[in-house]
Amino acid sequence: MTEPAHSRYGGSVIGRILVCPGSVALCDTVPLVASSRYAEEGTAAHALAEACLSRQLHPNEFLDVEMGAGFPVTVEMAEAVRVYCETVTHELALTKTAELYVEKKFALKVAGADEGEVFGRNDAMVYHPETGRLRVFDYKHGVGVSVDADDNAQLKFYAAGAVFSNPWKVSELILTVVQPRARDVDVAGAVKDWKFETPDLFEFLGDVGEAIVAAKQASGQQLNAGAHCDKSFCDARIVCPAYRALKLAGTGFEDVDLTEVEAKDYPHPSELTNERLAQIVAALARFSSWSNACQEYLEAKLLAGEQVPGWKVVDKIGRAKWISDEESVAKTLELLYDINRDLVLPRKLTTISEVEKLLKGAGATKRQIEDFKLRCTLKESSGMTIAPESDRRPAVNAAERAFGDVSTD
Repeated sequence: MTEPAHSRYGGSVIGRILVCPGSVALCDTVPLVASSRYAEEGTAAHALAEACLSRQLHPNEFLDVEMGAGFPVTVEMAEAVRVYCETVTHELALTKTAELYVEKKFALKVAGADEGEVFGRNDAMVYHPETGRLRVFDYKHGVGVSVDADDNAQLKFYAAGAVFSNPWKVSELILTVVQPRARDVDVAGAVKDWKFETPDLFEFLGDVGEAIVAAKQASGQQLNAGAHCDKSFCDARIVCPAYRALKLAGTGFEDVDLTEVEAKDYPHPSELTNERLAQIVAALARFSSWSNACQEYLEAKLLAGEQVPGWKVVDKIGRAKWISDEESVAKTLELLYDINRDLVLPRKLTTISEVEKLLKGAGATKRQIEDFKLRCTLKESSGMTIAPESDRRPAVNAAERAFGDVSTD
């Protein structure tokens, strides 16, 4: 019998199950939702990270190589994975006897769960036998949802797998999220750590056991909607009454026949007060996540063979790709068509991060690197945008920005 790829009580969903045990049974009632392109890109980035750490290679060595699901390694992906790999290797360099484990599987014995029912794998972890220091890493490639390390159930799940699956004496436990592409990376940073007391893992496993028992007894009840629905991409969102009530409350779409909605039926934004505008935009964000879940559910039904009026399944538009190496393509074009190879393989300036690495390799000091960056680089925002008050970034005065350079002479 083939082992399932993911545990129904695994790390990516345990945070949701702890607060919404009924979601497990409800997920069993819906068709399997197709993996999104964002999830597939994340899988490819994880495969790249595993290859780099396991083989001690730089991500740039895999540029344009497909790491899975048809996603070639781009400069952006390589740069994000580089940040993650360097964070792990920096930890590895702290002691001479440090041990690195990449994508190591584990199984947890949890009261209320059958043997082998709760399992997972750690992206990476570094253990120092000399000091008892253990650092567990979780790489996040996503942009939209910024993940905190503090009291993160998924991280605690991975930590439990590391501690209870190995004969280690752990005196210091550090849980780390590395998310280089997060929208708030300039504020929160790409690397977020959280120190967790090892004995507290016993209490955490107790909570997991209670949640699993509740999930097995829930039969679709004990549903609690919240941020965990979207963060864990719960497959049952679209059929969940608690989620629907949460997302549609106050949007104006609770009982609207969506086929009859037309733009002309709504007032122009200029006719609305600032308070009403704020309410509508906030409601739109909630409605958007619900409508996206509807689309995922519709796609799952169609791919399962179900007929849906007005919709059909088609092949994705193909994308041409090179099957010959770069040198062969350049030589062929140069010999047969006299096309200059510099037009085919143009030289371009490498990334700032890569230059920093070259400077370090050349023996430049931190001060020299900073001096070079001051002379040759500029970090500036691409503009202003709006965000809810809960956003970590400080507010700016748009009027002052707009008129700050205007002379009154």
